[in-house]
Amino acid sequence: MNFAYFTNCDPITSKKAVKDDHWVCVIDEKNHVFEKNESLELTTIPLKKKLIGVKWLYKTKYKSIGEVDLFKVRKICERI
Repeated sequence: MNFAYFTNCDPITSKKAVKDDHWVCVIDEKNHVFEKNESLELTTIPLKKKLIGVKWLYKTKYKSIGEVDLFKVRKICERI
């Protein structure tokens, strides 16, 4: 019988991501880019309009020798 242990898994939720300093830095950088580009605006929702939610995706990229290359974060908008 074979077992596989994953000790360095990417977070699935934002609650787990904010517990790790690497992810917090990457999220802050991404939010700064959104502010700089003025590509995201928070506002109130007009009546009878559908809400667009945001989901964060987290991915750790590795070098060919197995070392961490970078932490990637992106936002995906979805209709709720």
